[in-house]
Amino acid sequence: MPDLIPQSEPQEPGAHETVQPKRDWRSKTRAMAIHLALSSAVFAVLLYLLLAHWFPGFHFAVDGGWQGVRILVGVDLVLGPLLTLLIFDRRKSRREITLDLSLIALIQLGALSWGVHTIYQQRVAAMAFHQGSLWVVYAADLRAQEVDLAELNQYSDARPPLIFMREAIREDRSLQRAIELAPLPYESYAHLYANWQDHFADALLTGELDITLAGREFPAYQSAIEAWLIRIGRDLSNTHFLSYKGRYANRTLAFDRNGTLLAALPHYD
Repeated sequence: MPDLIPQSEPQEPGAHETVQPKRDWRSKTRAMAIHLALSSAVFAVLLYLLLAHWFPGFHFAVDGGWQGVRILVGVDLVLGPLLTLLIFDRRKSRREITLDLSLIALIQLGALSWGVHTIYQQRVAAMAFHQGSLWVVYAADLRAQEVDLAELNQYSDARPPLIFMREAIREDRSLQRAIELAPLPYESYAHLYANWQDHFADALLTGELDITLAGREFPAYQSAIEAWLIRIGRDLSNTHFLSYKGRYANRTLAFDRNGTLLAALPHYD
């Protein structure tokens, strides 16, 4: 009996397979490079702010400047260009490409805003002296007390300002209220601040470093201080030293007789 089921014609292998175009890595890399160039321009502006205003001078190394740079690199130079490399596809329609790039820009802008806000809040606002040392004061701790940072300029001409802290009296109700309102590092309580030059002699009485004494245990430290003094034409008789407690490292600060900051030098610890 003849077979009534029609037989299909033999077909070549892969006749119905859809050939997918290959990814255009050259265009993806070009798009990433353009995004990286734009991000680098933004990074350069923010790096200037970190170095010149938010963490000036030695504060950049000891109070969080490098940590701020790491945040900016992650949210500005890495996140946006990497997303562009992964998502950009010239095979898509112009509308889809525009939507993708808008989404990438929105994500990067959000991350960058968070990073800049975090760094800005932790910028150095002042250096306050108490308990025999100068301590870093961050803007966020003063803002928590609704302190106008511009008012700190009355305490000294240095930038960031140098400030002397009066000893708190045990019955100081204003301090008790401040602690209850916002428990912060002691050096942040602005109602105890006093003029630096007026109290520089008081700071020396309780905190002046004896370089010769420290040199007995740390001879390299004394040698570095003496080499610096020779280089600038000064000596121990007309230069005073106080310790500075930073967030990530300490420094020895050198002053003239009037309390003017001359330099930040390595500390022995």
